[in-house]
Amino acid sequence: MSKDFDTVAIIGLGLIGSSIGHAIRKHGLADRITGCARSEATRDRALELGFIDEAFSDAAGSVADADLIILCSPVGTFGDIAKAISGAMKPGAILSDTGSVKQ
Repeated sequence: MSKDFDTVAIIGLGLIGSSIGHAIRKHGLADRITGCARSEATRDRALELGFIDEAFSDAAGSVADADLIILCSPVGTFGDIAKAISGAMKPGAILSDTGSVKQ
């Protein structure tokens, strides 16, 4: 079976990011999953749990080879993340988010 994506980058490795990573892994949707989190402990735990293959402390590094990038951080962080990754995204990459604004 062919994978839908070579590399998926998940920025934010909390509950939502980890759930997405596990689902991608379970359903074989990508060859490689990278992740980005500020905390070293979070990055280490994500690697230990196996829902990412490589961890980054900087968003730009995590998206360099990604075909799909999913922002799983608070909506208020999106502007800074967009600035950080804009020059690092490969042409044709898909950028999505899990943000939800209720008010």
